[in-house]
Amino acid sequence: VGAAPSLDAEMVSHMRAAARMASARRSLADGSQGGARVMISGLGARPELNGRRAYVAGALDQAKGRLPVRLDEGGDGLLLKPENLVPLEEDDGEAEPPYPRHLLALMHLETAQQLLSQRRLPQAEVELAAARKTLGITVALSGALGRRTKHQQADVAQLTLEVTLAEHALPRPAQGFADGVLASAATRVSSARLPPRASGEDDTLFDEVELTGGGGGAPNLWP
Repeated sequence: VGAAPSLDAEMVSHMRAAARMASARRSLADGSQGGARVMISGLGARPELNGRRAYVAGALDQAKGRLPVRLDEGGDGLLLKPENLVPLEEDDGEAEPPYPRHLLALMHLETAQQLLSQRRLPQAEVELAAARKTLGITVALSGALGRRTKHQQADVAQLTLEVTLAEHALPRPAQGFADGVLASAATRVSSARLPPRASGEDDTLFDEVELTGGGGGAPNLWP
């Protein structure tokens, strides 16, 4: 029976990921990271681009000290300083370690909280994405038609949040842990429920929004 990986091994794995990120930043700065996936950050002149994902489209322009960048959604190319680009670690296809995922996710979330307090939003988004990947969670904002009140005659657009759990999202006994810790954790998670809704004093509202049309092929929305 295999033993659960130690916390030390998990932290070493995270330290290696941090080292890869630091190396990617250095590669961006010296212009040797053509094709790298990045997130735009800290633009004052065009703040609407902050948080957009892009890729490095060529070598560093030594005279201007800027990198050619193209947005994922297309459009004209941009010339940006390396310090305005946050490297995004590529998904190497390796499964996240099954335990202790909650500690790694907590570390990412606490880092994101500190970054948000410093208004470093793109960097915080990178940490939040790492936490979601560690836990096996994907989220998407979309929309659907529905009704909120009992007297509403026509369906109107409602904002919806879709949460999807990957196969490794919950610890399972089949993963080879014999001490029962993960099995009991899986039982607690599977039996958990959302807290009851506080209905207040408005008896015209439905307890839950009644959706009459699913998101279907609706595109995901920017958060």
